[in-house]
Amino acid sequence: MDTLLFGKSNMGIIEKSSKIIKRFSTHPVFFPLLFILLLISVALSAFAMGIVYERNAYLTAHPIEQVHTNEIIQLWEKEKEEDWFQKKFFASKNGTVYYPVSCSAGKRITEGNRVYFQDEAEAQASGYRRSKLCNE
Repeated sequence: MDTLLFGKSNMGIIEKSSKIIKRFSTHPVFFPLLFILLLISVALSAFAMGIVYERNAYLTAHPIEQVHTNEIIQLWEKEKEEDWFQKKFFASKNGTVYYPVSCSAGKRITEGNRVYFQDEAEAQASGYRRSKLCNE
């Protein structure tokens, strides 16, 4: 039973395609064209490998160095003193609702407008209520 595809049987399409491929592969232009395509592929591969080699050579000759100035060290120490890493809740300084740090409902609050709290008691003491969107 042949299935029909656009009014022709699949076997007819396969036979017709097979004949076209055989006819093209016996054409006198086939092997020179195949050789040219192979040559282009090898040339592009060699070019890409050369780019990778040059980039690695450059990075080896010019390694990336991290420079820690006193100003950067002082800023880092200030951040550690403020203990941002221990904050578990946040709220908008203009809003009335607080969110757990893992809650995606508060991600639209920009970092500059955020106020952080270590626990829920601190947030509630500041006049905020817990978001109903985040149930953890």
